[in-house]
Amino acid sequence: MISFEKLSYVRRTVDGRYQLSVKALQLGRSFENSIDQRELIETTLKQLRDSTGESVYFYVRDGDNRVCLMGEDSPQSLRVYRKIGVLIPMDSTSISEVLRTYEGGAPAGGYEPASLARHSIGAYDPLTSSVSAPVFDRKSALIGVIAVSGPVGRFDAGNPETLEHIGSAAGRLSRLLGFLPPAG
Repeated sequence: MISFEKLSYVRRTVDGRYQLSVKALQLGRSFENSIDQRELIETTLKQLRDSTGESVYFYVRDGDNRVCLMGEDSPQSLRVYRKIGVLIPMDSTSISEVLRTYEGGAPAGGYEPASLARHSIGAYDPLTSSVSAPVFDRKSALIGVIAVSGPVGRFDAGNPETLEHIGSAAGRLSRLLGFLPPAG
């Protein structure tokens, strides 16, 4: 503690206890800013692709469009495929629904990641279904949407366990990016 005190990371209070100083806060903020969002998102996409066997993408909103920034294609021969960087008009898919619903940030009050997930069947293509969930940053702002998509006959987007799995993965990613869910 003496070394931390000399380096100004802690200070001693009047009653003899130690307290973190402003320099410790600055160090924490520096660490937060150094977290590589892209690496954390890509890792989550790969984990979801491996656990679901389906294609997984990360979308953001660009005006009246959504754009896929990164993704992991399903290893199966019959799969959903998206080109990275292509603008797609906002529509009735679960992706667009989540982008619209949470564009103002995380909901206030209770927070249950699975309850934020949405699903759609045949909205973009009659043969595909998707489950999408929001990803928030440390300021509770929406940074994007994770979407898992697959063929209707194989990927049951309406299954509560599927919604729970994908919503929970997005919630874990949000926490890794510094999001602190509101108490509720």
